[in-house]
Amino acid sequence: MEKKQNRNVVHRTINTYVWLFKIAKDSFKRSESEKNWAYYDRLVSMMFCALSLEGFFNHLVDKFALEQKIGKEKLDRKGIQNLIFQELGFEVDKNIKPFCYLGSIFEFRDEIAHAKTVNLKIVNAKMDKLGETPVLPGVKWEKMVSKETAKKFLDNTEEMISILYQKANLPGDPFFLLWSSDFWIDHNEN
Repeated sequence: MEKKQNRNVVHRTINTYVWLFKIAKDSFKRSESEKNWAYYDRLVSMMFCALSLEGFFNHLVDKFALEQKIGKEKLDRKGIQNLIFQELGFEVDKNIKPFCYLGSIFEFRDEIAHAKTVNLKIVNAKMDKLGETPVLPGVKWEKMVSKETAKKFLDNTEEMISILYQKANLPGDPFFLLWSSDFWIDHNEN
């Protein structure tokens, strides 16, 4: 007689957007204290705000089982966002905070994620105060990276996720790390 083995089936849920937002927050905080790397930490913070928002929108797509509708209608990112807002019965005014930052956060993300080499030529370039080094032009994403912009991205990302989380009637705090990675064991599942 064969002895039946017990199997423990473990289920785990990872809300990745929470971890991405933590990276954004920690990078911004580090930019405040480590001046030598502040620019890079702000860039990371801004990028991870975008990734966190994207992850949260994907979280809502999953919660509301919208994958088929998105595929059927061939929706782009803006279409997916609008579908989610519609599903939540939420009228978003993209001209006021925090949602007025949605476009610029994703524009920054796209500039970095779809990086292209840019060749610039400056005729009659301005020189520094000593007249030794040219003042170099920057591309759009470089100019966006600043303490002020990084703080705006961080604050408004957090607020957008909080508002949408509440509108979706999801339980608890949207950024509580213990909620971000949960598991349970099913001793009876075959």
